[in-house]
Amino acid sequence: MYTKEEFKQRFRAMDTEELILNASRPLTDEAMEATAEILAERGLTGDAAREKTKEVIRARLQGSGVTRNCDYCGATIAQGRIAADGQKFCSQRCLTGSKLSVVALDLDPAAIAEHARQLRRGSCPRCARQGEIIEVRKVQRMVSVLVASIRDRYEVCCCRRCYDKELRSASIVSAVFGWWSLKGLFGNVAVLMDNYEEWQRLDGREPSAELTKHASLDLARQTLAREPA
Repeated sequence: MYTKEEFKQRFRAMDTEELILNASRPLTDEAMEATAEILAERGLTGDAAREKTKEVIRARLQGSGVTRNCDYCGATIAQGRIAADGQKFCSQRCLTGSKLSVVALDLDPAAIAEHARQLRRGSCPRCARQGEIIEVRKVQRMVSVLVASIRDRYEVCCCRRCYDKELRSASIVSAVFGWWSLKGLFGNVAVLMDNYEEWQRLDGREPSAELTKHASLDLARQTLAREPA
């Protein structure tokens, strides 16, 4: 693992926008501290850093590349392209997620954090069971035949029991149907290992970055629902 100073050496070559976009991904504490110190060196601290971050991420969310990739999730769009406001999306889910993410940029971070804690202590969205930790956890699944292969990556927000059922189902599908192409022969090993590593991950004492993002989108959805039609 890199130290904070090693991260600073690596990150200094990035321009400010690239640095902010890089920090929007899950990073270690050392990497986040290095990012904050580099931004401070460039005169971006406190409110100035927050406003610049919102500006860069909003531009990223509302922009469109020249490739065939979805402007929200980055997946290649094979068919069923959805166009909206000069952008392209692979699904209605990504179109909705993009709109909600833009609204979420203007929400109070403290309100988002509190909502994440409430979701974490609430009932499971899948089984409605109370008293268990609710988290957003990752699942992967692979199906391959001859030269074609599909590797699904998605997240579920639920209790641990519901997650175990979902992960077990995805892993069984991968174990049975994931090997039958050259790409699947190698890629399916990574899918099964990633699923196992995610299953082993212990829930922290605070909401994860994924649950916090889920909470921000949920609050954004509530905000839009309150707006007059």
